[in-house]
Amino acid sequence: MPTLYNFAKKKGVFMIPSGGTKSPTPTPPSFSNTKSLAFDGVDDYIVLSSDLSYTDEFTISTWINTPTIPTSVQGYYLGHSTNDNWVQIYLTTSIRFKVGGTTLTFTESGGNDLVAGSWNHILLYRSSSGDIGIYVNGATFSSTQNNTNALLLDRFGVGKGQEYSGNIDELSTWDSDQSSNASAIFNGGTPNDLTSLSPITWYRMGDNSTFKSPQILMPENTNKDKVSNWSLDFDGVDDYISLSSGILTDFSLSFWYKGNPDSYDTVVGKTAIDGGILTSITFVSDLLSFKNRPGSWTALTTTTTSTTEWRQYSITYDSTANELKGYCNGALEVTTTPIFSGASGSEHSFDKIGSYFNNYYLSGNLSNLALWNTALTSGNVTTIYNSGTPNDITSLNPVAYWKLGEEATFSTNWTVPDQVGSNDGTSANMTVEDRVGDAPNSDNNSVSYNMTESDIETDTP
Repeated sequence: MPTLYNFAKKKGVFMIPSGGTKSPTPTPPSFSNTKSLAFDGVDDYIVLSSDLSYTDEFTISTWINTPTIPTSVQGYYLGHSTNDNWVQIYLTTSIRFKVGGTTLTFTESGGNDLVAGSWNHILLYRSSSGDIGIYVNGATFSSTQNNTNALLLDRFGVGKGQEYSGNIDELSTWDSDQSSNASAIFNGGTPNDLTSLSPITWYRMGDNSTFKSPQILMPENTNKDKVSNWSLDFDGVDDYISLSSGILTDFSLSFWYKGNPDSYDTVVGKTAIDGGILTSITFVSDLLSFKNRPGSWTALTTTTTSTTEWRQYSITYDSTANELKGYCNGALEVTTTPIFSGASGSEHSFDKIGSYFNNYYLSGNLSNLALWNTALTSGNVTTIYNSGTPNDITSLNPVAYWKLGEEATFSTNWTVPDQVGSNDGTSANMTVEDRVGDAPNSDNNSVSYNMTESDIETDTP
């Protein structure tokens, strides 16, 4: 009899006046901005999961506090990996803005200068006619210049390969011209709630950020209350995560995936070919499949993978009925009778995420992988899918649950904690860049590089 793996579980006041009437419910607190991010001017920066792309009108609102102006090469506070798009504080009277490869220099002559060592609000905009202009602290800065090049941004705190020195706070963008709201956004020098102006993206910097070593994780503001905002990106070459191998009779497996798999891309698998059905849960020709042993590959879904949309996959196995079911996005797609006589009896197990038989590596993004020692019901699967947004599934009592990008920490390799047990995973051949701010129904999130928890500061406008 094999030894069973033990999936261990982790562990307002009302005032009554003398008249006997409850006092009124307190007014909710007003908008609160208490933290910013500090950049050292050496190697600190933030990277988004995808480009902010604007081909027509746009507005970019940013609060900055840099200790000295001019800052030479340290004034670049917005940028892109191509270095064809960036914003630089050049002088107290000059801001440079590179748009789609063309550098525009805005020079102020009316006295509305930037102030070193103080918070400044900078609002860049482009009108419907292609005129690009700047407001500093609620007032116009220099004159407009016409440029219709596409604007791409994907990082904060760096541009043109040069890092920014100072603090950044409350960065928001629109795909419209918000110059008429410049004074309201500046708000007399105090950031306020921008919800009514419907920004496309809004980064609260320190206020919504958390630290998971060695990175600051900053969600786009509309994602701040979601269960999952980050994932791990597997390269399809040699990336995988090792786990302890548990043995199951009945089981269910659930995960979210986005990518373009090659011929055989493994989600979970076994180093040796002795793990029953779970030896190789693999994408074959874009369909989630398993390998009968002996026998051929059998598809568990009919919906193909996508490089632009996340798919939620669940498989369940009832050993009494010898019935294996495959679901995609909450819908049952395949019911089959598996063959696994080539494995050890009725044992089902895996010890890798992203590989089996030391081969067949996964290519794409993976998020929220969970395992049960029972066959979940179709209702349970619907709950997990949750109309396309991951939710808290701990009430369904998984025996192991790896959120992957969300809670992982990195030092040489990733440590991927089991959220409900003790079966933490360890990555191989993966780098710190493999955590990305892209998750199901959650994009435009960001991660820092070379920053520490202490860079979340209480210095704000």
